Amino acid sequence: ILLHLLQLQIWAQLEYKHIMRFKSEYTLRMYELLCKVQNQDYAAFYKDIDHLNKDFDTKYTNITDIKRKIIDIARAELDEKSNFTFEYQIKYENKGKGRPAAVGITFYLIKNTPQASLF
Repeated sequence: ILLHLLQLQIWAQLEYKHIMRFKSEYTLRMYELLCKVQNQDYAAFYKDIDHLNKDFDTKYTNITDIKRKIIDIARAELDEKSNFTFEYQIKYENKGKGRPAAVGITFYLIKNTPQASLF
């Protein structure tokens, strides 16, 4: 995780006591994204599927895979170990006949009291 932090240009202040406890690199990346919006009036951000894949260095095209392999893992670990967690809303668009396709996700920052002890 430390090597990952050194390779990034991080413009948000990350709390060391939280990030050193993360096991998933997806949790770390989500924490970074949440930290960037924590002091804004509206603590939320939108990512389309392409940007999600870029930010998390993945190539998922199916929203179910993104939810199961990135979002659910990151949220569970943040709930347990971090001062932030998040809710999210998937954006769908009609692209012809059939079911609407997922095109992106809006993430909403939520202040959290970690469930796990810090020591």
